[in-house]
Amino acid sequence: NSPNTNISISSILLRSDKLLNDKINETNKILRALCKSKGWPFLDHRNIDISCLNRRGLHLNRKGSNQLTKDFDKHLN
Repeated sequence: NSPNTNISISSILLRSDKLLNDKINETNKILRALCKSKGWPFLDHRNIDISCLNRRGLHLNRKGSNQLTKDFDKHLN
């Protein structure tokens, strides 16, 4: 219904839990393939690593939030 709408898909961010990260990597692989098949941009956040997470390894710290903002800004511009 909105032909002028642009769609981008953002990857799921990794966490400090290896088991969870295996599932996240598999999901991101599926998302990447979907985007490729639909011609949609896929915004990958591989540059956000464990150093970008808080002490519990779940949420972004200040460095991670800044990097995520830069990723989106670069993608949109």
